[in-house]
Amino acid sequence: MEKKNLRILIYSDHFYPSIGGSENYAIDLANELTKEGHKVGVITAKKSMVKDTFQFKVFRLHKPFSIKRININLI
Repeated sequence: MEKKNLRILIYSDHFYPSIGGSENYAIDLANELTKEGHKVGVITAKKSMVKDTFQFKVFRLHKPFSIKRININLI
């Protein structure tokens, strides 16, 4: 059976540069899914002063936000 690559969005209220359980879980999950060939994005409201260098896309949004109004492109 042919393996189909997916487009996956992960929402994490807390994310890098914060370090903790949910932050590590989101990063580990996104990294492993990316290694398997899936297109992965992480949506977070956590700001960062450092440019993201992940193998997946990080969408840093301002609270409050509505998922309906977000243009997300994982291509």
